[in-house]
Amino acid sequence: MVTEMTRTDVLQRRLAIQRLLDGGLPSGADVVRLLGCVQSQEYAHALWSLGMRTDRLSAAEGQAEFDSGDFLRTHILRPTWHFVAAEDIRWILEVPAPRVQRLNQTIYRQHSLDPATLDHGVAVIAEQLRGGRYRTRAELGEALADQRLPNQGIRLAYIVMNAELEAVICSGPTRGAQQTYA
Repeated sequence: MVTEMTRTDVLQRRLAIQRLLDGGLPSGADVVRLLGCVQSQEYAHALWSLGMRTDRLSAAEGQAEFDSGDFLRTHILRPTWHFVAAEDIRWILEVPAPRVQRLNQTIYRQHSLDPATLDHGVAVIAEQLRGGRYRTRAELGEALADQRLPNQGIRLAYIVMNAELEAVICSGPTRGAQQTYA
């Protein structure tokens, strides 16, 4: 027999499933695993959101989990940042990446980012990160400039995003206030 749920029942279930009632998860990475992908365009707010769903994860503890690679930050579902569990990034990325790349085609054309430029950019970025090195976006821009590739503003952002969508790079630990790539 199917019972009818009230609006309050639905809201209570959603709060419980999202771990916003009693019984949070032990870590931020556990929250990311539960939710699959967590929008993190606003980084500090996203860490706070993870903390709200844990057993009192502090901002410093959430940052430490991120810096250790327990969960990553990348462009995965659309051209915005999301947290994703490190072990899930490849299989999740396979599904939306072609769609996001199609969405990005307009920007690529508007800013003269043809396939050859994007491919060359991926190769330069991969070389910069080889051997476990981490680089900030500005450092990647310098390496691209050395190869006479676009290296500033939206063109740099979309070359880096393309490398993310091609599963070549993802977030690395923060360095000061700057995100790095790995």
